[in-house]
Amino acid sequence: MNKTDLAAEVNPETGLSKRASEEAFITATPVITNALTRREGATLVGSRAFQFMGKKARRGRNLRT
Repeated sequence: MNKTDLAAEVNPETGLSKRASEEAFITATPVITNALTRREGATLVGSRAFQFMGKKARRGRNLRT
């Protein structure tokens, strides 16, 4: 699902135009990203919770050798 599809799905629920729904999504994405960068969580009530999951670095493999 891309942002245009998401805007089309949100449109009937909110009564916003497709353009306004897409702009709201574009505005919210960096806010969630910044919260995760600061290692905070972001919760969309009734939908999803985003959390920073720190992982140790893995050693890469060169498949050509």
